Amino acid sequence: MAARRGGCRRLLTRHGAELSPDERTAAETAKAELEALVGVVRVQVSPPTAAVTLDGRPFAVDPSGTTARLNVGEHLFAASAPGYTRITRTLTVASGQAQVNVLLELVATSGFLDITAEQGQACFDFLPTRVRLDLDGWADRDIFTHD
Repeated sequence: MAARRGGCRRLLTRHGAELSPDERTAAETAKAELEALVGVVRVQVSPPTAAVTLDGRPFAVDPSGTTARLNVGEHLFAASAPGYTRITRTLTVASGQAQVNVLLELVATSGFLDITAEQGQACFDFLPTRVRLDLDGWADRDIFTHD
């Protein structure tokens, strides 16, 4: 239905001037009837790098969100990203439904750490000390405190 509605809109936009008044009225009536058979959804996803599917097909979502017209009925959104729990949402679209917002917010399952070159070097510099401590045994006091 959403595709047919778009066809009526394109017909009116591209060829409206060529249509007779009766043809134009018929196309506008068909467009209005078809618009009543679809709903509008606005989809947002977090993190914005997550892959999203709609009814099992890839669905591109802009970082600011994406609006789409969907046929009446039940639709399944799914989103996944490395380091996050996969999420699914079922949405039932009603005839002529006003815009519905769908937020797919994934939950992190593992942490992420950004290490600068300077921090990385400090870790490597500490390795010989760490090996010695592991072999010889750790002191009874915390070696990281600043006395």
